[in-house]
Amino acid sequence: MDINFYTTQPADKNGDCSIRVSVASNGHRVQTSTGYKISLKLWEKTVQRVKRGASNAQGMPYNIINAGLDQIKATLGRIDDVSNPLSKEELRHELASCLGRCCSKESPNLQIAVSDLITCFIVDTAPRNGWTDSTTKKFKALRNHIERFSPGIKINDFDKAHISEFVLYFINLGFLNNTIQKQLSLLKWFLRWAENNNYPTPPDWKKFSSRLKQPEKTIVFLDWDELMSVYNCAIPEQKQYLARVRDVFCFCCFTGLRYSDVANLHRSDIYPTHIRVTTIKTTDTLNIELNKYAKTILEKYEGECYPGDMALPVISDQRMNEYLRELGELAGLTTPVRKVFFSGSERIEEVRPKYEYLTTHCGRRTFICNALALGIPANVVMKWTGHSDYAAMKPYIAISDKVKAEYMGRFNQP
Repeated sequence: MDINFYTTQPADKNGDCSIRVSVASNGHRVQTSTGYKISLKLWEKTVQRVKRGASNAQGMPYNIINAGLDQIKATLGRIDDVSNPLSKEELRHELASCLGRCCSKESPNLQIAVSDLITCFIVDTAPRNGWTDSTTKKFKALRNHIERFSPGIKINDFDKAHISEFVLYFINLGFLNNTIQKQLSLLKWFLRWAENNNYPTPPDWKKFSSRLKQPEKTIVFLDWDELMSVYNCAIPEQKQYLARVRDVFCFCCFTGLRYSDVANLHRSDIYPTHIRVTTIKTTDTLNIELNKYAKTILEKYEGECYPGDMALPVISDQRMNEYLRELGELAGLTTPVRKVFFSGSERIEEVRPKYEYLTTHCGRRTFICNALALGIPANVVMKWTGHSDYAAMKPYIAISDKVKAEYMGRFNQP
């Protein structure tokens, strides 16, 4: 089987051209669009992939597009059988199936393995929805779990009973219930897509309810005194890498930005009184006013030069989380924090010093909790953070009420 990718003109109004795939087998050739687009000048003809570092007009990066093309080629390669050559109609059907475009429940070719169909789902949905690397990786991980759980299971067999067994598979692996629930949410997303595209999903999968115990989530954040302990923490001369980690983390605490958005903060996003960013996760455009702490941090790095004209010295998320725990211990964040988890019906409790729970996302939580505790209205905070409804703010509002009560108690001192 010969599989090639190429671009075609004319370009659309944004200057991007369609990336098409040509499949030849047994003397037959079928061609169709992959669903991806890229500018002609960003396409490498020799390797038939998007140039490294490039993005299309919709902002989809080269690695997402190239990964999608790789998946198409890998999926088509699995059906290449010289002992049983396909007719042109069968080849056309298999290509459409690979791209998630088949629409006939009666076709026997639709009785394909769930793991293969998830590949079709990724190829079809990722470019249209502008998935990030993270979302694609989650579905690839789900596909791998399904393959290990029941190799070769067909989509029409993945009924309510099999989903229940799938939950037990995760429990036996020691997964926590909240993680299992996330996997089930991904699975249901995929099954809805399969149903909407007329694949023969079992009629009872929607009736499945996990009923997994999930305690109220413990939100780890720094109160104002703890935040000031980190902000003013004296860093040993031999550990100046912690000073940069402290500054980036505190910038999150004073602006409410996610790690991904701070890592993508360019100097051109900074204005005298505010920053203007389009978030990586939700693509919301936010205008966030700069308080004196955030301004001081930005001014500290004005004379520095970072790749891509970035504003701050941001390192990898994994490495930063590791250093944050070291920084938190240095700053004396030793308050015991108790967390309760469930794996199936098994209750798991752990108590650790707060610094062991520090992650980059604690910066955003710290901003929200302290802003609400200071009496800033929730609707104003939501303008800064990009939250679209109050449901997501409820846990923070409950915490801020407790913090405000503690602050009021200071008036009772003799």
